Amino acid sequence: MSQNLKISVVIPTYNPGLFNLQQTINGLKNQQLPLDAWELIIVDNASVNTTLQSIDTGWHPNFKIVKENKQGLTFARLKGYEESKAELIILVDDDNILDPDYLSVALDLFNEYPKLGVAGGKSIGVFESQPDEWFGQFYSLIAVRPDDHPQAITSDLQKGYPGIAPIGAGMVLRRKCFEQYYNYIKSNNSVIKDRTGTSLSSGGDNEINIVALKSGFEVGYFPQLSLQHLINNDRLAVPYLKRLSYSSNRSWVTVLNAHDICPWQPISNLSLLPRQLKAFFTYKPWKNTASAITYSGVCGMLKGLSELKKA
Repeated sequence: MSQNLKISVVIPTYNPGLFNLQQTINGLKNQQLPLDAWELIIVDNASVNTTLQSIDTGWHPNFKIVKENKQGLTFARLKGYEESKAELIILVDDDNILDPDYLSVALDLFNEYPKLGVAGGKSIGVFESQPDEWFGQFYSLIAVRPDDHPQAITSDLQKGYPGIAPIGAGMVLRRKCFEQYYNYIKSNNSVIKDRTGTSLSSGGDNEINIVALKSGFEVGYFPQLSLQHLINNDRLAVPYLKRLSYSSNRSWVTVLNAHDICPWQPISNLSLLPRQLKAFFTYKPWKNTASAITYSGVCGMLKGLSELKKA
């Protein structure tokens, strides 16, 4: 292993599509940072298809594919951490195409900001079929973040979860920060059930940021970190989006409550159905697709609140 190693790129994957994964790897092949300055680790999270058998690892001197048989995005990420050796770790999804300067920009940012623990930037959706204009309000559900907001850094969790906190796609972590998250998960403190196989439960990205802030690190948004996010048509299917909206909002409540920053009070199980019924007439899911997705999210949030323990 080169003494110049600066970055570990980790790609957790479960049953990847060959086209998207190859596009992701092609984006890494085009990185401006010299090959001896970074390593590439693909974590096979108990895939049952044969896509990874078709991947050429010979182009990179520090490229390996490892297995994590315990299914779940969180466990795959932890395996990537265990296998990594560099000071910076970049989490790349198997449908992300990093801009050619992504690795070099990340390296410069973490050198410039010594307290920075987690960083992220723009995630520009590249859609198999262009969605309707109204769909923009749901970009966050599918990890699309195209807005060119100004650079922002925070270490403050007192006002709630920061809106500028990085998303999982292209997330960059300082090793010492990742270590805090790793130890937190390994100590069984986490209540988050991140995505597992076909399950849409989420919250792992949020918990990484929260643990970082609680550990004294900064998190930041940097528009100069930019990637393309390939979105297949199946991720725009209405039933999928409704399930995703429900699961994401339910998990959101859980993670905020687990870290004592939930702005909403728990509700009783007995009140869940009446509240969901009231929301049905408030959000009118029969009206249009956007309303249906929103209503699913509200139901997920209410379900999450009903699962919290009252003080």
